[in-house]
Parts: sequence; structure tokens; C-alpha cells
Amino acid sequence: MWGKPLQIGDRKFSEGLGTHANSELVFELEEPWERFEAWVGVDAAMRQYQEASVVFKVLGDGRELFQSGVMRAETPAARVSVPLAGVRQLKLVVTDAGDGRNCDHADWAEAVLLAKPRPQEAPKPPRFKVASPSITVQLAEDGDIAGLEVGGERMGVRGLTRLAGCQIAGKAVATELPGGGLAVFRKLTGPQNHACTVTERFTPGRETIRWEVEINSPDEPWTTAVITGLACDTPEHLRCWTGWSDPEGRGDAWRDPLALRPFVNRSWHYGNEAQAAPVGGDFVSIPLVTIAAPDRNAGFSLVLSPEEVLLNMTLGLSRTGDVRFSRTCHRLGGRKTARFVMDLVGHEADWRGGLRWMVAHYPAFFDPPTRESTRSPAVGPTRVTNAPSTPPSSRKWPFASTGRCRTTSPTWACSSHRCATPTSAGLVPAMSRHRRASCLPSPPAR
Repeated sequence: MWGKPLQIGDRKFSEGLGTHANSELVFELEEPWERFEAWVGVDAAMRQYQEASVVFKVLGDGRELFQSGVMRAETPAARVSVPLAGVRQLKLVVTDAGDGRNCDHADWAEAVLLAKPRPQEAPKPPRFKVASPSITVQLAEDGDIAGLEVGGERMGVRGLTRLAGCQIAGKAVATELPGGGLAVFRKLTGPQNHACTVTERFTPGRETIRWEVEINSPDEPWTTAVITGLACDTPEHLRCWTGWSDPEGRGDAWRDPLALRPFVNRSWHYGNEAQAAPVGGDFVSIPLVTIAAPDRNAGFSLVLSPEEVLLNMTLGLSRTGDVRFSRTCHRLGGRKTARFVMDLVGHEADWRGGLRWMVAHYPAFFDPPTRESTRSPAVGPTRVTNAPSTPPSSRKWPFASTGRCRTTSPTWACSSHRCATPTSAGLVPAMSRHRRASCLPSPPAR
């Protein structure tokens, strides 16, 4: 608790979920998991409080799979191991044991979902191509991304946008569009018999492939996670980058945020919504992710439009090469169309490539609205370039002691508590969903 390792009794755990009664953690299981395992108990920080008492429960689709009984601060950690065959919703519940919630700090330590090894999915052969000068998207017959070409180099990338808990009903229909684009139509069925049509359009631009997603449902308003995912082959040869506050997601020390990193099992929130100030290491400040193949000097970025409403979004990476933007709390149905806009940008194998395009394409989100602010030594304007602007001895540090940005990172948009200025935590959010007129001007008409 409070930044310390989880501890139950005398046993310490390096990973887990720290909660407080009464609480519920709900997970929609999008894949067939085999088991859920964890160690549970009252956090040892509460051992001096006699009133600390909780009960842990695990529910699968509303059915109780585990109950710990009453656990107190002196109770040793209890092992949880429950089967999940056929379970679509996993719920982790902590109650106050009937005597009030004071001091009821409860730990789910080393909590994991286990799955049987699955055979690797065979690559789908490309049927269509959508090409721009910087990048070509290859699409399979069902409209899934089947590969990318950047600068003549083929990159093994697969991807699509899906809805959590929803299944495809029938076959996807792909239709070629005027100008070299492609539209893909899928009918989906979801929880509580909801139904919707997901339309994905890939259209070539001067520099990018525009990727648009529209979701229409005839039902009353409902919601589920809208997930845009990419799967990259040979992740051991690739590197990735985003506007992270800490590349390792911990926030306990300074780490260079302006460097490509290997794929890891980690996720970051977008916009640092949980805090009133830009602190911690578990958030990203820019809605993009860059994938680079340094040995071939080829890279691409998936850029989400900051002009769209991005609610409760997370970026997840995995060591196996998966990239996932998950958006929750968007209203589907209700006779309204949910729309998401992205761009696939081809560039060199450098973290600057996608950001450079984004700064040029969405200047209102990067340029200070008050030009006089550029005269302040604490808010110095810079531009994303290919050439480093610092001597080799100081290139590892993204910000000089004066506070003026001295590398190739962008200047952020305003000085409000939600917007970005250089800090030791890295890049602090300028494009949080809490945009206000006092912070950012309206973006220019397209």
C-alpha cells in the first residue's frame, strides 16, 4: 500500500492488486482462460488495527467460485486457484465482513489468468492493398490487416478493431472504394443479445492511410470496450515508443522517455485521469504508438486523432508483439454512431517519425495558444526534427536545468494542471480528454 510492496502476514509480493473493502473488480474475458490464481489477505500495513477484517470472493458469470471466509491482519495469505472454463465475466469481490470498512486494506497478490498454449494462427493471405507514399496496408479477404510495407520493407503486422465480448455474426464483407480505399462491414452480436455493425474504412492520403471505425447499433444505449489491436511478428527484432511518463510504468525514478524500447508486458492510461496533477509512471500523454525495425530502418506509427473523444483509454503492450488501444465508457446504440479516427504513418526507424507527422497535422494541440509564452524560459518552443539539438554529453537528459526543452520533443499546449510542461517524470499530458477553451484553441477545420 501507498507505494510499498504488497505484504500479507510476513510474505511480500512484488505484484498484485491492492484494494479496499467494499470493492469489486470486473473483467470481461475476451479469450478462453483456463484458471485464475492469486494469494489474498489483509495487507500487513493494517496489522496494528484490530478492526481490519475482510472476505474475498471470486465470481464467474455471477456464480461463486471461491470464498475466503473472514480474514484479519494476522491471517496468513490464502491461495486462490479456480477454473474458468466457459466463464465470460470474472468478478473479484472484497466485503467488509459485516463489521464496517475501517482499515480493510485487501490484497490480491500475484493475481494471474492462465491459459492453455494455443497453436499460432496461420497468417492470412493478403487480398487487397491500400497504398500511400509512406505506407501500404495489405488486407485479407475478411478485411483484417494482413501486413504493412514501409519504404519497400515488408513488416509482419496483423490487426483489426473489435468489441469486447462480441462475436462476428456471418462473414465480413469488404468493398473497394473510389480512390484506392477499402471498406469492411462486420455484423456483431454481444452481451445481453446486443447487435451492431462495425464499419472500418482504409483510405489513402498524401502521407498516411486513414483508418476510420464506425459502430452503429439499433439497440438502446449500451457499452463495451472498443479495442484496436495490432499483432507484430518477430517482436524481438522490433522496438516501440509512445508518449509515456515512464517507459517502465513505475514512476519511481527518471528514465529516458525519448528512446525506443523493447516490447514488454505493460499498460498505461491515457491522460492521467486518476490524478489531479501529472504524477506517476503509469500514463501516456499522446495517443500514438510507434513500432520500429532498426535493422531495416523501417517504422510506422498508429496515431489516434486527438480531435476525437477518447474516454478511459489504455495502451497495452506485450512481449509477444501485441499492441492494444482499449477504449471504454463509450455509448453504443441509441441511434447514434460511435466514430474513431486513426492514421497509419510510415517513417524511418525512429521515435520522432510519428510524432513529427502528428505535430504537423494537429498543430493546435502542440502550439501554445498564447505566443508570448514562448518567451518564458520555462516554456521554450521546439520542433520535432531528425537532428539532435543537444551535445552528446547531455543528450540523455530530455530537459535542461533552466526548464527549457532542449531536445527534439514538442512544446505542449498550455500551463494548466492537466497540460504538459517538462518534468523529471517525462512527457506530461497536453492532450488529456479534459480539454478546455482556456487551454487549447479549437482545431482548424479539416
